[in-house]
Amino acid sequence: MMIWRAVVFVNLAALGACDGVQDRQQWPAELVVDDGATSLRHVERSNGTHELTYQLREAYPAESVLTRIRAALPPDRWQPLTADWLNPDNPSSNSRGWAFFIDGRKKPNTLVHIWSGAWKDGAGNLVEYALRYDSSLPSGDSREKPDKDAIKVTAFFFPAPVVAETRKQLGITGPPNE
Repeated sequence: MMIWRAVVFVNLAALGACDGVQDRQQWPAELVVDDGATSLRHVERSNGTHELTYQLREAYPAESVLTRIRAALPPDRWQPLTADWLNPDNPSSNSRGWAFFIDGRKKPNTLVHIWSGAWKDGAGNLVEYALRYDSSLPSGDSREKPDKDAIKVTAFFFPAPVVAETRKQLGITGPPNE
């Protein structure tokens, strides 16, 4: 399921023509950048989608990062989704918290801890965040936390028409979480 989701993310990221990197003031306020962020990259696409990526040093489970994200998404405007908006049978990290999986595409295999959640507003716009730690595979069964404090943050802002069309193309009916 995670691989299918990654494929959809890549396809969503490729939607529309890339308009390039913009000034910090050019992206939606809901896409927050933490102090100390490195490798900052912002892309605004012609369809109104924004993608923001950066890296940080932050100890797992990145509570301070998640607190800043939640603060940028006030509950009077943004409602957290309890299910993945592209895979409605899968709970989002807003309801289940962190998850992990082994990425066998990398050599050596990598243990990935991921937090992925989305919020929608009344107009149907969507903001999604994914936080990811990559670690060496531990010996034994200890997979409770990453062995590094390097985290990659990816944030998206999807306008309502993009959300609706993407779900329609995937055969998902109704708005997210409804």
